[in-house]
Amino acid sequence: MTFLIDFLGCKVNSYEVECIANDLIKHGKNLPIDLGEIYICYDVAKENAKLYGNSINRELSFLFVHGLLHLFGYNHLTKEEEDVMFPLQDKILERK
Repeated sequence: MTFLIDFLGCKVNSYEVECIANDLIKHGKNLPIDLGEIYICYDVAKENAKLYGNSINRELSFLFVHGLLHLFGYNHLTKEEEDVMFPLQDKILERK
């Protein structure tokens, strides 16, 4: 996991790059062993934490879990996909 101080934006190269949001970018390499990378912009995450009333640790945890689920192939483009991904995301974040 890499933390970015400034907004990175989306760059296109020989790998698949998907912009999830301004604070999270999933960078997936289509290799069987390497699932990809998750980039989290700390500054934007900090702003989102304030916006959503979360601690910075909670926001970073959310972004990491959300990005990891995307790397595992989960998505939320449809209601059916949301109904699978979001409860799993919540279950993971509730674990202590």
